[in-house]
Amino acid sequence: MEALEADKADIEGTRGELANVEEARADAERRAAETLAERDRLGRDLEGARSQLLAATERMERMGSEIERLRKLEPIAEEAVRLRR
Repeated sequence: MEALEADKADIEGTRGELANVEEARADAERRAAETLAERDRLGRDLEGARSQLLAATERMERMGSEIERLRKLEPIAEEAVRLRR
């Protein structure tokens, strides 16, 4: 009878350990899912930033071209001012 009680206690202890392991596994899976979601969010944020940088670079190139075009017109504008005097 004593052996039976000891076996029951062992079984209950094993069930408790199994429940702890199962809880730890569920927690690890939850953290893994959160990590993957964060990775995906960061990837989207990075892609958005890359797109914004590309758009800003293209605007700067257009502005540089416009500045160069206006720089070529500067002597003409100066001459027009001189001729009006």
